[in-house]
Amino acid sequence: MVLAERADLPYTAAAMSRPTPEIYAPGGSFHSALAAFDAGADTVYLGLAEFSARKAAANFSFDQLRRIRSVAADRGKRIAVTVNTVVRDAEIGRLVDALGRIEAIGVDAIVVQDLAVSEIAARLFPRLELHASTQMAIHNSAGLTAAASLGFRRVVLARELPLISIRRLRAEHPEVEFEVFIHGALCYSFSGLCLASWALTGRSGNRGECAQICRGHFESRESGEAGHLFSARDLALRRSVLDLADAGVDALKIEGRMKSPEYVYHTVRLYREILDRRDELSHDQERELARRSTLAFARESTSAYFGSPSGERLVDRYHDGHWGAPLGSIVTVGRDDVTLLLDHDISLRDGIGLFPDLSGTAGETEPLRFSARRIRCAGRSVTRASAGETVSIELPPGMRPPRGPGCEVRHLSSRELDLTAPNEAAFPLYRIPIKLDVELSQNLTVRASLAPGCVVTTSHDVTIDDAKVRRPFADLIRSVLSESGESLFRPESIVFTNNCGRSDDAIFIPPSELKRAKNEFYRVLDESFERCTTDRVADIPALLAPPQPTAAGDRPDAARLSAFGDRDSVSPGNRVIPFVSLVRGAIDRTALAVVAGYTCVPLPPVMLDDVAWTRALVDVVTSAPDVRFAVGVANVAHLVVAEALRACENAWFFVDFPIYVANRHTAELLARRLPRLLFAYSWIEEAEPSSIPGPAPAPGPAAVGGAAPRDGASPGDPSPGLPPMLRVQPGFSPPLFLSLGCYAKHTLFAGLCPDEAARRRDPTALSASRAGSRAASTCPRYFDHEISQRANRYRVVVRDCVTYVTKVEV
Repeated sequence: MVLAERADLPYTAAAMSRPTPEIYAPGGSFHSALAAFDAGADTVYLGLAEFSARKAAANFSFDQLRRIRSVAADRGKRIAVTVNTVVRDAEIGRLVDALGRIEAIGVDAIVVQDLAVSEIAARLFPRLELHASTQMAIHNSAGLTAAASLGFRRVVLARELPLISIRRLRAEHPEVEFEVFIHGALCYSFSGLCLASWALTGRSGNRGECAQICRGHFESRESGEAGHLFSARDLALRRSVLDLADAGVDALKIEGRMKSPEYVYHTVRLYREILDRRDELSHDQERELARRSTLAFARESTSAYFGSPSGERLVDRYHDGHWGAPLGSIVTVGRDDVTLLLDHDISLRDGIGLFPDLSGTAGETEPLRFSARRIRCAGRSVTRASAGETVSIELPPGMRPPRGPGCEVRHLSSRELDLTAPNEAAFPLYRIPIKLDVELSQNLTVRASLAPGCVVTTSHDVTIDDAKVRRPFADLIRSVLSESGESLFRPESIVFTNNCGRSDDAIFIPPSELKRAKNEFYRVLDESFERCTTDRVADIPALLAPPQPTAAGDRPDAARLSAFGDRDSVSPGNRVIPFVSLVRGAIDRTALAVVAGYTCVPLPPVMLDDVAWTRALVDVVTSAPDVRFAVGVANVAHLVVAEALRACENAWFFVDFPIYVANRHTAELLARRLPRLLFAYSWIEEAEPSSIPGPAPAPGPAAVGGAAPRDGASPGDPSPGLPPMLRVQPGFSPPLFLSLGCYAKHTLFAGLCPDEAARRRDPTALSASRAGSRAASTCPRYFDHEISQRANRYRVVVRDCVTYVTKVEV
């Protein structure tokens, strides 16, 4: 019994010998990145102006990247650049240019979502480590196997994985590094699978323009209850990160590229102290460190899925923004001020929030937020007051705080935690170290290798005389060439060869000629670097290799293939959820749709038990050898699942809409990986969403990247090396959210499973039971609920504890 309870001990004991995981901190700006390093982060992840999933962050220019790279080099730290958006064909050239510069200055890794980026980087820029973004939704063993085969060294695991699953996957996949989110904002939807922002505003979260629809205010059309029904609390694991460290996780990631340098500094500081000091860090010290972090920014906290596969208290229906830290309690409320008994220190201009009592659902729920413009203590004005003192805080004109009992006083910011902004220009630009070979014969020749096959050589006419003052010429030429000016490069070593016929200390060349030769060399070097990048862009078409050939006549003709453009026709059963499900471990073949003679099996993008899914898929295909199946691939894990069906000639595949095919390289890679590929849906967000004013896309074929098909092209006539591409026809309503956070549990029943809520018979359960009598007595694992947001209506369906939210066209 003891052994069964501690079955993880052998692996945990072995993991104790692993090095401390690195702290992976956000750098939304130069100031934030510097603050992260100052606080003890090992690696900073940051984005450039383009290809970053946080487009609204300050992000980095190339010069700023060079400066923070210089800081990292001096301190022995690492830099990772996020290239984690979907990329269009027209952007590939700019992508290659960016990757070339990133690799050249010694960035350690790139964080990737689009498979094209990983393919191009692996072939052209092999010195860059590939890290799979959480946007790739990797959450099972098959996904990790696929990531390793695609060249990824590290995977940022989906936030939905509990510790027990992380331990199991760590033991199964020692070949891949694990990175796990430990702190910061959570998405209600599985990362990378949220289409709400695009569908409702036309702004794609997969292009760094998330409109945070999940933070909005919704109303139940059945019960009338309203609130932030999908607004997730913030993750805060604190000491639980020690369990991740002991489990062998390689990196602990803090969310927050949109947040302040103060948030970054104090959050990194919290986890640096926890990791380094472990049990030596007292609980009082930890609480103070955590308080400083929450003052910078925090919603109500949760451990999310860390201890439970279904999540623990994920949603805060009442507040979607900054929650801060406790400050004190209200003593009295006056006309123009409020008197507080302080539990913590406060200073002028600190932020204060008065949060009303939420024990019931009636009344105002939005907090009042204001700055402490005047503080009075013991009858006099003060600039600072301490814990235990009673103070009067002047209210802004017209503000009336709640007078009832239970109002919570929160500390929203502290000026004492403010950081001084750095002078960026004071930090040197990183220069790429290169080795120079210098030869003096009749001319002065300088040679450097930028990359394999890219050698720069300049030859300079110089006047060689006898030196009047003897000194080693090799030292002189090294001194001159070491001053590289504004060049992107600096000499790491200089090898001098003297073939001019004079001894080294007898050589004299006019300083003006040496300076002119140096300037000319670095000018040519920088120009050659630009040309090398351009040449790499020109080499891109050669990366497109033909996929595995499909026998002539096997693929349906254009007319039949076009039938798949109606994505609703591919969905099983009642089409509410566009993917198949497992029923008692099996796929119900009778519920599958038939399109163009193919029985469709659109796999769900989230498959926690990939072994059971693979077994069920093989069973349904092999049980009917005379039936042609079209299996929908919706996650990189499905590339591995498809291998189990490679020998089954009746199993064909299509790339479903949750895999975003926005460019030729992604399409070509998938065509190589998948046997008997029928077609791929082009990136669904490239189409105009039906809820956005504007022309609807025409049905039928689509070229990759959303452009019109080439002349004469049809679904059965793809471009060389590419699968046939189909655009999803108008009328299909894809899931806006796909979440493992059961809506019934986390929104209707305040974090309790419906049957548990019914057993407790608490007011929350009784109130929520108005949403449907079925939910109040037992949990059927299926709910169907309607909500609205202004003029928009939505359907919320929970099946087997997974939540799907779709828009209802009125």
